[in-house]
Amino acid sequence: MKTPVQLVLIHPGQSEPLNGIPDNPLVLTERGIWQARSTSNCTRTWHGVFDAFYASRNERESQMRDYILETYKPEERARIHIYRSDLLDNEERTGEFIDLLNRLHAGQSVAVISNARLLAELQKVFAPSAPAIDSVKLEECGLTVYHYNPATGKFELKISNTSYW
Repeated sequence: MKTPVQLVLIHPGQSEPLNGIPDNPLVLTERGIWQARSTSNCTRTWHGVFDAFYASRNERESQMRDYILETYKPEERARIHIYRSDLLDNEERTGEFIDLLNRLHAGQSVAVISNARLLAELQKVFAPSAPAIDSVKLEECGLTVYHYNPATGKFELKISNTSYW
């Protein structure tokens, strides 16, 4: 099967509507920024340099991505393909996003930052036998990590909804 070999799903840190206005886009709070910076150090150290990094077009996911990328050396950042995808803004388009990952990133390490509902949908497809991600109880800046096992042809859960702050 053509698929990424490592899939790291990242839920953003604590957020609130921009300027406190309910219909405004979500942005990281001061606590969310602290969580993102703490998570970024562990992400780089423990999961290495990603081949591809996806974030939705939402502000908080872009902020989270940027804090993680800050921890990489310039030559490492230059090797990472960075994408902002509207496919991550709607869980009804999860299948399209998975097709994209499999087509463009077979054999690669991929990080995805998105909302809890979409991360739960990705988990259902890539690792259906793993304990389900509860989108209501995802940790702020929680990481869920899967490694593809070619012997079984399946993804194996390595880290489940764990925060590093």
